[in-house]
Amino acid sequence: MSTLRSGGDDAARRSYLGISRATLVSADDKPKMQEVTIRGRFGEQFTNVEHWHPYGFSSVPLKPDDQEQNQAEVLIAYLGGSPDHPIAIGVADRRHRPKDLKPGDVAHHDHRGQKTVMHEKGVTHTSPMTITHNTVDKDGNVTSSVVQEPSGKVTVSNKHGASFTMDGANIHSKPGAGGKHIMDGDVDVKGAVSATSDITSATKLAGSSVFSGGSAVKTA
Repeated sequence: MSTLRSGGDDAARRSYLGISRATLVSADDKPKMQEVTIRGRFGEQFTNVEHWHPYGFSSVPLKPDDQEQNQAEVLIAYLGGSPDHPIAIGVADRRHRPKDLKPGDVAHHDHRGQKTVMHEKGVTHTSPMTITHNTVDKDGNVTSSVVQEPSGKVTVSNKHGASFTMDGANIHSKPGAGGKHIMDGDVDVKGAVSATSDITSATKLAGSSVFSGGSAVKTA
C-alpha cells in the first residue's frame, strides 16, 4: 500500500511540476543558450535556467523595475517533472506589449517605442530613433546604407562614396570618386539653376533658366 501511495504522490507531484509560472529576475545572453534567473513558487529562486527561443528570433527580456512591482513573467516547464531541471519556454512582459492589433496582424517590438507591424495594408516600421538599413558582402562589410534620422534627414550611400541626402528642405547628391551624375531622359527644372563650373549640353537648353556662379553653357 505504501508503494502505491508513494507512486501516486510522485505522479501528482510530477503533474503539479509540469508547467508553472515564475517572474524574471535577470537574463544572461552570453551563453550559447540564453540563461535566466527566475523566482518561482513561494519565492524560490532558480539560476542558469535555459531560455529557449524559436530559430531566427532572439531577445533579452527586461529586468524588473527598481521597486520590483512590475516585471516580466516566465512560463516554466520542468523536464520529466523534475524540479531540478526547469527551462523557460516563454517570457512575456505586460509593460510593453503593443495592444489593439487587428486579427491576423503581427508585431515585433521593444520597450523603446520601436515596432514593426505587418497588417492588412502592408508593413509599417515605427521608431523614435535612427533607423539604419545596411547591405553587406560575404565578409560582412557594408556595401550600401540607408539612414533615416528622427529629424527627417535621410541619407543613402554606398561603398564607392556616392551619396544622396534629404536634409530639411534641401536635397544633396554626390558621386563617388571618379563618378558622375547620370540622368537619362528629359529633365524638367522649375526655377533657377546655380553652377560653380561649366555646364556641357549635347542639345540646346530651352526655357528661361538662369545660370549663376560664373559658369558657362557649352554645347558638346
